[in-house]
Amino acid sequence: MIYGTKKWLTATLALGTTYCGGVMAADLTVSTGNTQVFDGSANYAGGVDVNGGTLVIGGNGGGAGVTLGGNVNASSNGTVAGFGTVNGDLNVSGARVAPGYEVGTPTGVSNGNLVVNGNLSMNNSVFAFETGYAGLPITQPGTGDNITVRGDAAINNTTLNVTVNTLGVNAGYYRILSYGGSLSGNGLTLGSVTGDSAPGATIQSLTGDKQINLILGPSTTNLWNGNGAASATRAGGGNGTWSAASTNWNSPGNATGALPDGGYAIFTGAAGTVTVDGGAGPVRVSGIQFATDRYRLQGAPITLVGNGGNPPAIVVGDGTYASGQFVDIIDNPLQGTQGFVKTGPGSVILTADSSGLTGPILIADGALEIDGKLNGPVDIGREVVLAGVGQLGSTTLYPTAVVSPGNDGSPIGTLTINGNLNFGQDTIYRVHADPASSASDRIHVTGVAYLDGSVAHVGPDGNYAPRTTYNILTADGGIQGRFTGASSGYAFLTPTLSYDAKNAFMTLTRNDVPIGSVGNTGNENSVGGALDQEAPAAGGNGSASAGNGSTPAGGGSTSTGNGSTPAGNGSAPAGNGSTSTGNGSAPAGNGSTATGNGSASAGTGSTSTGNASTATGGTSASTSTSTPSASTTPPATGNGATSTTPGSTVVASGSTSGKATAASQVTNAVLAMTPGQARAALAMLSGEAYASTTSILQSQSDAVRTLPLSHLRANLDAPAMAGRPTAQLGSPSSNALPQSGAYPVWAQAFGNWSTFKGDGNASSVNQSAGGFFFGADGDVGNGWRMGGALGYIGSHNSMADVSSRTNVDSYTASLFGGRNFSAGPGAIRFMAGAAYTWHDIDAKRNVAAGSLNQRLESSYHASSTQLFTELGYKLPMSDTTSIEPYAGLAWNQLRTRDFKETGGTAALHGSGNTDDVTSTTLGLRGSWDFASNRAPGRLTATLGWRHAMGDVSPKQELAFEGGSTFSVTGVPIARDAAVVGLGAEMAIARNTTAGVAYDAQFGGGNRQQSGVLKLAVRF
Repeated sequence: MIYGTKKWLTATLALGTTYCGGVMAADLTVSTGNTQVFDGSANYAGGVDVNGGTLVIGGNGGGAGVTLGGNVNASSNGTVAGFGTVNGDLNVSGARVAPGYEVGTPTGVSNGNLVVNGNLSMNNSVFAFETGYAGLPITQPGTGDNITVRGDAAINNTTLNVTVNTLGVNAGYYRILSYGGSLSGNGLTLGSVTGDSAPGATIQSLTGDKQINLILGPSTTNLWNGNGAASATRAGGGNGTWSAASTNWNSPGNATGALPDGGYAIFTGAAGTVTVDGGAGPVRVSGIQFATDRYRLQGAPITLVGNGGNPPAIVVGDGTYASGQFVDIIDNPLQGTQGFVKTGPGSVILTADSSGLTGPILIADGALEIDGKLNGPVDIGREVVLAGVGQLGSTTLYPTAVVSPGNDGSPIGTLTINGNLNFGQDTIYRVHADPASSASDRIHVTGVAYLDGSVAHVGPDGNYAPRTTYNILTADGGIQGRFTGASSGYAFLTPTLSYDAKNAFMTLTRNDVPIGSVGNTGNENSVGGALDQEAPAAGGNGSASAGNGSTPAGGGSTSTGNGSTPAGNGSAPAGNGSTSTGNGSAPAGNGSTATGNGSASAGTGSTSTGNASTATGGTSASTSTSTPSASTTPPATGNGATSTTPGSTVVASGSTSGKATAASQVTNAVLAMTPGQARAALAMLSGEAYASTTSILQSQSDAVRTLPLSHLRANLDAPAMAGRPTAQLGSPSSNALPQSGAYPVWAQAFGNWSTFKGDGNASSVNQSAGGFFFGADGDVGNGWRMGGALGYIGSHNSMADVSSRTNVDSYTASLFGGRNFSAGPGAIRFMAGAAYTWHDIDAKRNVAAGSLNQRLESSYHASSTQLFTELGYKLPMSDTTSIEPYAGLAWNQLRTRDFKETGGTAALHGSGNTDDVTSTTLGLRGSWDFASNRAPGRLTATLGWRHAMGDVSPKQELAFEGGSTFSVTGVPIARDAAVVGLGAEMAIARNTTAGVAYDAQFGGGNRQQSGVLKLAVRF
């Protein structure tokens, strides 16, 4: 399978007279004789003036590299080079631009991409262009220098000098400049073309496509124009039929005609499907270049012929590093006697039987996916990827080359080498292994396999058994040497290698890395620790698995492959003193022999019957029978056993079978993850949302007590109202007596928006809530007022970092009362109350990591009981203003009931909890009474400090079905928070007031803000 083939050069440079690393902000001047190099760690915010010196913008070839924040101005024969980005404008006057690095510069040789995020201006200057290096002695196109301009490009009187590097390339199509805005000026003029076998050169400026290209090659070089759209400003391309006589080709000068016999065919412009028609004679080419992604050739055979001593070429790419993502397909059989050379950073897929093509084949750059057949000897160059499910002749992998069998249709596949296979030093064999079986990528070599390099297990994701063995290479002529080792991207699986005379095996074994160790938080570590309780021990005892239909055996039990029946207690796996031979398998022991179609294993002195076969040893029969299917059993290792004998099978000890619990299934899924995947999975699996919901409900209790008390406070402060006048003597009616100015019946609606900041363990929570309360209070004598309230709050709580949310419906009933006591110039105010709240909670969690993709839900209940009191001293400052220092005390107990999730193996069940939080508040209130159009009103303000104690970081005990209990901690309640309140109310009728209020708390990174609308009436 092709993974991506681009090779980036990474360099850290310290040379010349000036070096910069880190971050700089001031403007910089590079003068004659000096070289300023920005390495891969530098970020420079200022501008640069290159006045005769050299500026090298470092970074990864083709990558983002270093960014210069300001403008770059070059003059006086100065040079701007490198791979990085100019965030401003690049202005070049009487100077040079040389993307990448030139031969002879202190950095060595490399071509690359220079990015200008602003505009480019070049006047009376030089664009120095070089072809790339393919790394092997070939002369075909690869990559070259280029400039990407996000804005406009203005180019006047500028010369393009071309260098064809030794060991470089000398024919092909190169994108040398692309721009996002407009192009102005008289453009580029071709200057010198020098180097190894320098070919002809043509500059192509396509303003419609916003690009300038360089075409190197003889007069037989033509560009495909199947759709007829090619013009002086745009490329053609597209679908069409290609024959020896078809006139759908354009020369670099835009002349239309047929591709000359043995010409160089360039496919650019719009991608399409090109059908080759051999009716007018064979189609013969010296080279094929795909300068656009996703072309497909099909139909009649294509004959590859050499040109001037150079072998035929297949090129994928437009000369830029970005074209390393191109994938183009040739379905045609290839013919010829000179083989071909593949260059360019992209990938080519060959699907046809090209066994008629002879001669050496060199894949020097990019990737080859062979899903058809090639006969010639094949060399795979440095860092090149070989993939597919087809057949090749004898193949040599150069150092750092990569082989990865399979393709998009068959991620797990077999690549066949008809001849010998030679792994070079530091080569990599990427192996995909099926987590559900013993199938894996495999290389079948009909000759001898000479091993070196390493094996890398790369997936795919799935529920791997804790021990699985895969046959990854078979060589009919035998194996020479060994791979240097094996690695895996998975955190908890370690691949090991074993061999017999003709096979190489990879065994994935649970290592000793604790699952919890990959976590970054206490919650992740906690759930990981619980999963570790389900995981089998690393190595030997625990389990063994084999290939399709194979029979691994452990001490005391035997499990069989596809279609077989596992043997129960009393069965006899092969042990000392026995030999068991199935169809294609021959593990050796001492003293006895068993053969048959399928396999059966016998212990010392026992008999086991397989499919049409019997194995005997000693004098007694086994007490059970297992019937495995026919297969070859790969060797597994365990308890220190190894497999080195041709045809031998080593079986691991201690395998048992039983019903898998949900906890063990989750464990197996996590075991097959990369460290990053496992870390994300542990966060989602932890169920911390349940603990964080406890914090939310504790904080929500503030509104339950503060809203009713604010009305009680206003009514305690209400002045007496004069009674109605009476017109007769004698005892007045009750209506004439002074009356309370209180508004005893009230209702209010509110909205709340809160953020609870994560503490590095629990993730942050965003809450939105709304609700309403209504209540009443009245005078019960001696200045005391008593009342009650009912309310509802609906909250929506999101924990995006752990893909969780909860919705809570809360129903509250409260009782409260208070009195003012005269004391000096002011009054002592005492208030107290109690409340009970019932919570209906719906929780939803998504667990999506590795092979886990589950939506989990639960519905459960909780209740809150709280007691609260407040003591204040209201001191008048004038007839209309007053202040009130106050102290408050509240206790809230939240009882959470048991719950159980549904939706998958990752479902949790949680035990009931009781959490207590006590809070104290110290603060100061102020009020100002006013009148507007004879309507009385009041403004209020509050500033205070609240301190919380108790279970401010609530915990929740959780477990997977059948698993161990673990504890997670929710987002914390702020221990200390500033309390802020603003309010305004006014009479809107004789017996009705309306008001608004804003209440907030800020502390520990948490923010709780509420807006309130209220209405109060009296009768």
